[in-house]
Amino acid sequence: MTPPEFLQLAGHPLRWQLLSELAGSDRTVHELTGLVGEAQNLVSYHLGKLREAGLVSTHRSSADGRDAYYTADLHRIEVPTLVMGAEHDTMDPAHLRWMAAELPQGRYHHSPHGSHLALVDDADTYFAGLVEFLHGL
Repeated sequence: MTPPEFLQLAGHPLRWQLLSELAGSDRTVHELTGLVGEAQNLVSYHLGKLREAGLVSTHRSSADGRDAYYTADLHRIEVPTLVMGAEHDTMDPAHLRWMAAELPQGRYHHSPHGSHLALVDDADTYFAGLVEFLHGL
């Protein structure tokens, strides 16, 4: 997968949210619909796109084999990826650091004074990290 293909696929807000949720734990479609607050048919559609691209896979429950669990295959994302988080983010910075470590070419950048909108409330740190990452490509 080329970087532009990856960006087009993972750049969709719902797909990125699904990848983020799956990076932390395997989930069923039902669990994911509750976590992302979207209808099951929409979640299933976007999971299908991620699965076609090889970024997500499924496995059956080991208990009874009835439930299908989705998992993120972060090790298959081979393009350089910057995971950005902030001290007051809605996502746990420790989880974001872990996610970056799972990516073969992943890197984490932290905005110590930012929130989920670090590009606004910690703009200098946010953009310095982004520019440094882009220069390294």
